[in-house]
Amino acid sequence: MEVSRSIKKQDQVKNVDEICLYLDARYVLVSEAFWRLFHYRLHDRSSGIIQLQVYLPGEYMITFWDDEHLEVVIECSNSGKTMLIMWFEANANLRTVDGVIYNSFKEACIALGLLQDDKELDECLAEAVQMQSGAQLRYLFATLLLFCRSSKPELLWKKHVLVFSNDIQCQVHSNTENMSFDLVEADKYN
Repeated sequence: MEVSRSIKKQDQVKNVDEICLYLDARYVLVSEAFWRLFHYRLHDRSSGIIQLQVYLPGEYMITFWDDEHLEVVIECSNSGKTMLIMWFEANANLRTVDGVIYNSFKEACIALGLLQDDKELDECLAEAVQMQSGAQLRYLFATLLLFCRSSKPELLWKKHVLVFSNDIQCQVHSNTENMSFDLVEADKYN
């Protein structure tokens, strides 16, 4: 298996280490991927590869050359903030809604009402329980999963699983003709 190779172009030798490229988390944009796959020219330039930044609070990546003086490296590391770090600092207050600091931006958006939560889906299922059979409710649940974006579908399932399975007991009795047969609670979840 080849993990690195050398490319020789006009008296230049360049080693390509695919493992290091993977570990460096390089990301190829869609336009560059198209250029690479079909060998088309895009605006008379070759494709660019960007390295995605990783943000860990209080930890910063510092790059320097081997022959740089230590003072220069320390000076650059103290003064330079990446654009990503500055973005996180500028938007840190966006996770706070009504004095509550949420763990993620998504939770904060749900609290602000910018994103749909599962309340409407829950109300839809609760209303359908009044007039639908278990099979129809299961079909409705599958339809909701396919066409609506539920943030936590497992919670919806756990909340309504008993009404989804209310007809299974009758089906088992009619198929086996054994009226004394009772489904175990775990069987209703399968």
